[in-house]
Amino acid sequence: MASLRLGHRPGIDRLLNQFHPPNLHVSVNGFSFAPKEHLDMVAAIPLDRLQLETDAPWGYINPNGDLAKKYPSPVPLPPSKKKDKFELGLMVKERNESCAIGQVASIVAGLKGITVEEVVEAAWRHSTEMFNLHSSNTQADAGQSKS
Repeated sequence: MASLRLGHRPGIDRLLNQFHPPNLHVSVNGFSFAPKEHLDMVAAIPLDRLQLETDAPWGYINPNGDLAKKYPSPVPLPPSKKKDKFELGLMVKERNESCAIGQVASIVAGLKGITVEEVVEAAWRHSTEMFNLHSSNTQADAGQSKS
């Protein structure tokens, strides 16, 4: 059975709540948090339909912005430098990078009133299912002993 992944767009919460498409997943990124009217929509996305992305290099989440301060990332970001002073291993200042996915997860968790771990585990599970990435060495299996 095929699955469809949609980026977060205005009205996606109504689509999910009214029609319950069985294989529709919604991806959330930095753009999902602006304007502020979208925050309720992000909070309304069911965990069993949630996926996370950064949309790097776009969708930069300002670490000094209200949401980033209210829901700080559990993973510190590397230092950054202006793009004309590029240095391997550092982020480019004010450019979104893939390593910033923790910021997205943290804000989603804060908006939903749940832990970052719950958000990450749900997004991981749905992503591996949707893209058929099941293996015996998945993150979900980590820490579980096989008897």
